[in-house]
Amino acid sequence: MDVVQKNIPGDRGASVFVLDRKLIHGNKLILYVFLIYAVCAAFFFLYNDLHYYARFLIYKIPYLIAFAGVLVVKSLSYVISHKMTYGYYLDRKKILPDLKESWLNISVIYTVFMPFLGISFIMSIFASIKTLFPMVNPFYLDVALGELDQALHFGSHAWELTHAVFGSVLATRVMDFMYQIWFGILLIFPVWMVVSYRLGNIRTKFLLAYILTWSLLGTFFAVASSSVGPVFYGNFVDGANIYAPLMDRLHEISGVIKGDDGAVGLYSILAQKILWSYYTNDYVVLGSGISAMPSMHVSFAALVYLTVGEMNRKAGYVALLYLIFIQIGSVHLGWHYAVDGYLSILLTWAIWKFSGWLVGRVCGAEKSLNPDNPDQYPQQARIG
Repeated sequence: MDVVQKNIPGDRGASVFVLDRKLIHGNKLILYVFLIYAVCAAFFFLYNDLHYYARFLIYKIPYLIAFAGVLVVKSLSYVISHKMTYGYYLDRKKILPDLKESWLNISVIYTVFMPFLGISFIMSIFASIKTLFPMVNPFYLDVALGELDQALHFGSHAWELTHAVFGSVLATRVMDFMYQIWFGILLIFPVWMVVSYRLGNIRTKFLLAYILTWSLLGTFFAVASSSVGPVFYGNFVDGANIYAPLMDRLHEISGVIKGDDGAVGLYSILAQKILWSYYTNDYVVLGSGISAMPSMHVSFAALVYLTVGEMNRKAGYVALLYLIFIQIGSVHLGWHYAVDGYLSILLTWAIWKFSGWLVGRVCGAEKSLNPDNPDQYPQQARIG
């Protein structure tokens, strides 16, 4: 490790002014891409004279809560691993040196807090721009996406197939639950990767791909392919609403759930009503903005799968199962056309491969990882 002052584990006088050039070098890519997105976003707002819609702190509180939660889990993991290794929970003489070595030095503070602030900023800007999609490029692609969806599924709408297999109240409720916890994963997983700086290139690769998916797919491609999805099809497309039977079925299932236990029904139905209220009142808040193509729910789930699968094959199977749930659920619950997810998976995979190539070129190759062997990672960096 390249340092300004050597930091010796267990040395109570260790300096916090430790400069790990490899950590800082690995963060350069993330910083550069973040700055490029910020400049492009500023141009978007100014060129379209929509700067008064820009919000920079929409995701501040959710990410701070996620950050605090991740730190608590990391701290508990440290205490428990200490107990398992040494037979006691904490050694007061080692706590401060361990903190200085692992957290309280310039390299780690920069490596963790720069991308943490960056993803909060990017997601806030994304939420602002997403709300403005129809002002810049009015929704136009839904008819074509619906026809393509039907052609790809041999004349049937994708939702007809999902409801033929998973059309029961219980199955739909499970789909709805899986879809709703996506937001928690959206907050927790990137923050976990941010603080797990010992993961090295895989961490840099994920963060780079994360920024690129939300900027290239979630912002620029979404503006170009402006669409609303089946749930709002009847509100924007003239003529018969071909997705009315889907929405009638979802409302029927939601009503059954309400009658069974007095619950709110399907959370997706509630979220769709709230989203429509945001749209009609021009709100720029957490969760506002309508966009179908591409599906960022599917894109992020695919990115999690690619990341976890590269670190641990067995955990990757769980992430793959969740990706399948999100792909099916996005159609089943009326949020997306199936093709939104198909294309999102393909483009996310391409971004993942490009990010790996770029990280390898800029940061240098690391020892090949065996996804069947999680012990290859330092204990502090392992997932879970």
